[in-house]
Amino acid sequence: MKRLIAFDFDGTLIDTKSVYQVTIEKYCTANGLPLLCFESFCNNYGEYHTTLKGWTHLPHEEQRRHLRAFCRWTEQSHSNELNLIPALLPKVKETLHTLQDAGHDLVIVTSRPSYSLDELLNHYQLQDLFSANRSHCDLEGRGHRPKPHPDKLLCVMEETGHAPDTTVMVGDTVWDIDMAHAAGTTSVAVPWGYHTLKRLGTSNPHFTVTSCLSEMSEYLTYRH
Repeated sequence: MKRLIAFDFDGTLIDTKSVYQVTIEKYCTANGLPLLCFESFCNNYGEYHTTLKGWTHLPHEEQRRHLRAFCRWTEQSHSNELNLIPALLPKVKETLHTLQDAGHDLVIVTSRPSYSLDELLNHYQLQDLFSANRSHCDLEGRGHRPKPHPDKLLCVMEETGHAPDTTVMVGDTVWDIDMAHAAGTTSVAVPWGYHTLKRLGTSNPHFTVTSCLSEMSEYLTYRH
């Protein structure tokens, strides 16, 4: 069966988590802030609900502003003086080619801005593997709401002509899994990104990849 496979990007296909570990101290120092707890940052990645450890002296909205600014600054680190290029996660390129060769439609649904997404896709020569993508820029460009609202996923499903029962959403945070549930699609969790396996379990993903993305091929064969 031909499926639409929608991938989150950061923490799912590419290892930006390691880059954040490097830039977190640089950002805090440059902005005169105490060091942000990295675990607290990972727990809040992709959304913002709780007080950030290390920045508890800041008003809630100020924490939110700095968290977003830090994410955007790090997302641009591969194209500025820091020259930090996040690595592809294991077996990503091979798996994407395998899935495309099997006839599946591949898309990206991410919170990363489109300009930095395009730079990284071009850097790793992945741009031709994806038939469409939705990014942070679609919040303004298309009026979409952020994850876990299903707007971006539903929009790309409509564009590619896929129904919920032929769509799979793959991601590393509960926001990805919750978005999949909201859209009525199958959800696949990967535990090597920002949210732990235990936390991902609270959103009840339909399937969990345990070691690397190549398990996706096995999962889709099983679901055929």
